Amino acid sequence: FMLSADIGTTSIRCHVYDKGANIRGSCTTKVLISHSTTDTNPFLCNICLNRVTVGILMLIIFLQVVPLYPKVGYVEMNPDAIWKGFISVAKGAVQDAGVQMHQIEALGISTQRGTFTTWDRKTGDTFHNFISWQDQRATDLVKSWNRSCTLKVVHGLMKLVYFLSRQNRCLAASLIVFTTQHVTMRLVWVLTHYKQVRQAVADGNCCFGTIDTWLLFKLTKGRVHATDYSNASSTGIFDSYQMCWSQFLCSLVSLPLSIFPKVEDTGNEFGCTDPSIFGASIPIMSVVG
Repeated sequence: FMLSADIGTTSIRCHVYDKGANIRGSCTTKVLISHSTTDTNPFLCNICLNRVTVGILMLIIFLQVVPLYPKVGYVEMNPDAIWKGFISVAKGAVQDAGVQMHQIEALGISTQRGTFTTWDRKTGDTFHNFISWQDQRATDLVKSWNRSCTLKVVHGLMKLVYFLSRQNRCLAASLIVFTTQHVTMRLVWVLTHYKQVRQAVADGNCCFGTIDTWLLFKLTKGRVHATDYSNASSTGIFDSYQMCWSQFLCSLVSLPLSIFPKVEDTGNEFGCTDPSIFGASIPIMSVVG
């Protein structure tokens, strides 16, 4: 059997498939995430009865996630709520499919892109909530950079280099425009406003990651700090010509390369889940955004 999880903007869904690609069960869990940090019971769950459709027990676990809006323009997601919700739907999916965790041969994860956090490399504790791709806190930074003389000089130099070299990479660099949907300026904002993140960077103890990267880190107990090309490319910090994090862009906006995860193929084996999480070690065979 295979376990597939999707962590989206408004929902977390999990499916159990057999080797014929048939979904093996049906169940729905509605979850509300409290805006209050003092609420000790943020989940309200309703699990429907399994049903048989065309002789196949189909499983769908649905998790509704309510984003947090701490200030005007801010859109965040609670890391603990995402983790608990993910574990809940994964375990529920396997249970309601009528199989055991040790029968799951592979786990695949798909996530929303451009939503990120930073965390302590040693403890795994996050420094702040996930900052959603919808977040607008870096709007002023984006406007400032797009109007800056620095960016105009970069555009001019890269156009000249492209004229001389005819390298498409230089043409792309001459057209750089920042947006709030890309991670770049939101991450610059984080480094500017959170002293603990800057200190962790200085100590070589800071990890950056989108939701997929953070889940991999948690699932493997810190053994894997990685992402796939689809998630990396959506950040705005990835050089799609050299297929690596952009040293040029990181130097331009002062982002430390040391915090970024290793980038792997979508179908790469991303390690195995720690046995303490599901009671079995499950290979993570795919990550995609």
